[in-house]
Amino acid sequence: MKQNKIYEISFIAGTINWVSISSIDKNTLDAFIDYLYKLDRDIILDKYIPGGLVGVAVRPYLDKTSIVEKMIREIKSNNNVNLMLSHIHFSFSDNNNPFHFYFVEDLYDYLLSHDIDKETAIEACFDKDKRKELLKDNQEYQDILKWLSTGYWPFSSRWKFIYMFRSEFINFMKERGYTVSIKGGWILNDKNREMKLGLIDIEGNLL
Repeated sequence: MKQNKIYEISFIAGTINWVSISSIDKNTLDAFIDYLYKLDRDIILDKYIPGGLVGVAVRPYLDKTSIVEKMIREIKSNNNVNLMLSHIHFSFSDNNNPFHFYFVEDLYDYLLSHDIDKETAIEACFDKDKRKELLKDNQEYQDILKWLSTGYWPFSSRWKFIYMFRSEFINFMKERGYTVSIKGGWILNDKNREMKLGLIDIEGNLL
């Protein structure tokens, strides 16, 4: 199939690396997860070096590929999707929660669906006090607020999941007739680090 469409992944400026609000839509992410579960071959394992804060120290070259390996085992065993997603750092795994938010984009989309403006919604995704202010008068919001109350960064990003399975995502989108383009690079705006890690070439293409 001729590649004549670009699927560009971009990020809202000023948000936190690895918890960034990405342009990846929920339908695409859900379809990709379904694709992974239905693969009749081994899932390609990509090295996962998240960088940023790990515990209390910045360790930009710490290899956490074991997390992806664990998630692959869950997928290939056809275990529950919620269990598999719970292995992503900063995500919740409370299956009794009716909202099933795993990604920061889920909260962002939810806030927008309740007529909260984009700037305020972005702030609320990363600020516990702002969430309390926004959610205080609505019972549904109160249920969410209780669930969110324990963490400053309550979620991972859809982007983080895509990055963990980037080779498969490229294959998945190629089947749909798309070439994947990452605005800012695969590790969020740090081209030099990506090159040192052997992830991209000088042109920014994924190796």
